[in-house]
Amino acid sequence: MESQNSVIRLYEKRSLGTRMNVTFEFIKENWKCLLKYVTGMLLPLCLIQGWILNEVISVAMKANALKEAGETMDDVFDGHPMMLYFVVFVICALTGFVLMSSLIYSLMKVYESREMRLQKLTFVELRPLFTRNVGRVSLMLLITIPLLVLLSAVCITLGKWISWWTLLATFPLLVAIEVPLFLFTPTYLNEDISLLAAFKKTFRLGFTTWGGVLLMAVVMALVGFVLYIVAYLPWQMAMTVNFFFATSEAGATGDVSVAYLIFLYLLAVVVYLVAYLGQVFGLVGMGYQYGHATRVVESITVTDEA
Repeated sequence: MESQNSVIRLYEKRSLGTRMNVTFEFIKENWKCLLKYVTGMLLPLCLIQGWILNEVISVAMKANALKEAGETMDDVFDGHPMMLYFVVFVICALTGFVLMSSLIYSLMKVYESREMRLQKLTFVELRPLFTRNVGRVSLMLLITIPLLVLLSAVCITLGKWISWWTLLATFPLLVAIEVPLFLFTPTYLNEDISLLAAFKKTFRLGFTTWGGVLLMAVVMALVGFVLYIVAYLPWQMAMTVNFFFATSEAGATGDVSVAYLIFLYLLAVVVYLVAYLGQVFGLVGMGYQYGHATRVVESITVTDEA
């Protein structure tokens, strides 16, 4: 395992435990830089998503309360364009993925090539690589999203003609195919190859180290989920208090504190910001998983050629 004073190299064969350790070491060493850039880039999205979250949950709670009381829910949805909220939310989520993946893999690449690593890194230095990665991730989404929509439509159509038990039996096969795709983004961003070539290489790397990819994804997702829950619970409790007050006789007068509503909104913003910060673990982990898989495949190729 690398010491804290040495650069954590991307392309190294490591055990699963070591790959997880270097993931945490990289984040520990560069947490200030990561926090600075993630917050700076993702905060505007969090401001939008936090507002949408509070609006949608508030409407849903009011509608549920009216339903339990046996009253009509039509008035609750007046003035609340739910479809627009959904569209804006999806756009924010996709934009967040583009920015996060582009940022993290740009920082990981600069980390190795820069003498001072990520210390005193300016965005001017990062911009060329970051801009290039944004373009590549955007192209990746532009092609893969329609394919996923088409695949979903085919599955739904087949469900009308084929037994759902048959489709359920194919679920393990779908999981086996989807696991290697966790390496798609780091493969495409770290190599100067076409999207199709990256797609092919992703499956070669992913199937060669399938178990490691799955375990890395699960562990890092759990770490991110724990962070999300820590931020989510205060918002959930505050939202519940607001709901009970708003539906009580005291709240019926409309005297809900503006300060409290602002506090509730800030909590929602924090929820999304922490969720994005939690994604750092998964992205960095998959970066080192990709580097490990590349070395493993290279060693297999050399052995075959020999």
